[in-house]
Amino acid sequence: MLSKIPGFKDFEKYMKDRNFSYNSCEAYKKDIDDFFIFIRYKPLNEISEEDILNFVKDLKKVYSNNSINRKIISIRGYLKYFYKNGIIDILPTEKIKNLSPEKRTLEVLSFDEINRLREVMDDSPKEYRDKIILDILYETGILISEVLDLRCEDIISDDYKVITQIKGTKINKVPLDDLLSERLKIFIEEKREKLRNKNTKIFS
Repeated sequence: MLSKIPGFKDFEKYMKDRNFSYNSCEAYKKDIDDFFIFIRYKPLNEISEEDILNFVKDLKKVYSNNSINRKIISIRGYLKYFYKNGIIDILPTEKIKNLSPEKRTLEVLSFDEINRLREVMDDSPKEYRDKIILDILYETGILISEVLDLRCEDIISDDYKVITQIKGTKINKVPLDDLLSERLKIFIEEKREKLRNKNTKIFS
């Protein structure tokens, strides 16, 4: 329960001030919540290195090293915030190291496979949307989570040719070609409302 975590509102404000993405904030919330449930909501100044090591040991029963490392990073970031602000005197994560990452082989769709996917989709609002998502992924190389997080205000040109990509504190301008920008315009101005989408996100 986030309301029981000491200092969480301050850290949440810090994340918003630093322009953390929505997905990053949600990941931090879950990781930090899991940790404090495990240590039974200890006060910040009572958290020890042993608490974190025991938490990692417990996680190994279920999670991969990569997932555990993400949780370690979240806990480290959380406690470091309070250490830097003088709330705690000792940083219990100082000697905690990440686990050895697991190697993963990425599978990438070929251009022909993308085209075959597009060919089986019609121009109904839902499938038109899915085609645009595929095209943005293939043309720009941005992550699927970033595409699904796009909001109307992230389109920063009237002709739909530039979108913004936020990575932590960095904002990138991502250009779209003429054909894709035209299809995106058609979706937003003509087809999106037929999905009864009241979300501020373009594709959700």
